[in-house]
Parts: sequence; structure tokens; C-alpha cells
Amino acid sequence: MVSNLVDHYRQLLDQTDGVDVSNIEPEWTILKNLLYKNHKVHEMNWSTINDLYQDKCANALNVIDLVLSLPAGTSECERGFSQMKIIKNQWRNKLKSTSMTLLMTIQLHSDPITQFNPEHAIHQWNKGARRRPNFMQKKVKKTVVQQMEEIMNVIEDETQELTNTVDNLETAASCPDKAADSDNDSCFSDMEEGFYSGDEIGTGSDRSDID
Repeated sequence: MVSNLVDHYRQLLDQTDGVDVSNIEPEWTILKNLLYKNHKVHEMNWSTINDLYQDKCANALNVIDLVLSLPAGTSECERGFSQMKIIKNQWRNKLKSTSMTLLMTIQLHSDPITQFNPEHAIHQWNKGARRRPNFMQKKVKKTVVQQMEEIMNVIEDETQELTNTVDNLETAASCPDKAADSDNDSCFSDMEEGFYSGDEIGTGSDRSDID
């Protein structure tokens, strides 16, 4: 069985660093003897076996890790295709393969949003480059304050003009006779000024004629 696995995955194993294909079958025999001799196999798991015999049977354990990584059914593949259809829809049909891979990895292997702790991601983002997280926030706040001050100034000016207009209208409505009298007095004063100025001119002309 091990020889069949080695033949099937030989190309992949040859490309893997630290794996000697020729030692896989002998190490597998040694590993079985050690397990049955020193442990109760049915009470162990492969994580514990890796910790105990990684130094002695590294090549054989690499093949076992490869086999255990293979899905036992097609449900994981179907789940991946379902997520791919959700992510790459008709509005996002130009996503590149790298972006698609990252988004699918997040969807399939990340914790639910209710259990996700973003601290590690935030620290990783801060280490990537020099960041100014509050730069745009300060700029927006300053602009909003200035706009509010300008709006308040305009409202105050319009309110004052409206108050003055209302006061004038109330005054005119409460004393219509006085307003009319004041208008007539101003008209009469203008007429008198014109009359007297014309009278003096006319008198002067009459006197010159008489002389």
C-alpha cells in the first residue's frame, strides 16, 4: 500500500524539500514496529505520533500527512464552488485569480465574524508600512466644523434681517395714521423747499425786470 502511494505521488514528493523517497518504505516498517511495541495504537492520534517520531521517521510521516490532507468526500469541493459563485458574481466577473484565491481562503478557513478577533490582522497591517489612521478623520472633522460655522453665520444673518422686517411691519400696523402723517410731512417739506427756492428765484427775476 505504501509503495502504491509513493508511486502515485512520486513527482510531488521529489519536489518537496527534506523528503527522501527511497527511505519512505523502510521508515514505515520501523514506525509500525515502534507503535505496536511501545503504545496502544487505538488510543493515539497522528498529531501525537508526529511529535514522538518526527526525528526517526520523518519521510514516512510526510507521506501520512499528505494522505490525511486529502478530502474523504466531495462536500468540501462543493462548498468551495458554492463560495466561488457567491464571490465571483456578474458584478464582480473581472476578479483576478489571486484576489479570488484570497477571498475564498477567507470565506472557507476563517472564523465566523462573531468569533473573529481582528487584533492580529490590525497589528500586521500596521507593520506593513507607515500608517496614518487618523489623517482623514481629522481632515473630515475640520471641514465639517467649518461648514457648520458658515451655515450658522448665514442663519443668524437671515434671522436678524427677518426680525427687523417683522418689527417694521408691526410698527406700521399698530400706527397707520402716524406712518401716513410722517409720509405726508415728508412730502410737504419737499414741496415747501421747492416752493421757497422757486419763489426766491422768481422774485429775483421779477425785480430785475422791474429795474
